[in-house]
Amino acid sequence: MKNDLFKEYVSTLNLLKELKLDLAKGMSGNKRAAVRARHQLRAVRDKAGNLVNLSLENSKTQQPGASRHHFGNEIASLFSGEC
Repeated sequence: MKNDLFKEYVSTLNLLKELKLDLAKGMSGNKRAAVRARHQLRAVRDKAGNLVNLSLENSKTQQPGASRHHFGNEIASLFSGEC
C-alpha cells in the first residue's frame, strides 16, 4: 500500500515536471502549449485526489496505537531509492 502511494507521488512529480515546459511556452503566447498545460493541470488535480485516497487507505491499515513518527526512516528510504 505504501509503495502504491509513493509510486503515485513520483508519477505526480513527473507530470509536474512536464507541465513546467508547457506553462512557460503558454505564457509566451503558444496557444497549443497553454491548452496542453490546462489538460496537465487537470491531470495533476486528479492525481492529487488519488494521493489523498491512497493516503487515507494507508492510514486505515495502520495498526491501532502505532506511532506515525516512527515511519520517518521508512519514508526516507523510499525517497533515496527512487529519486
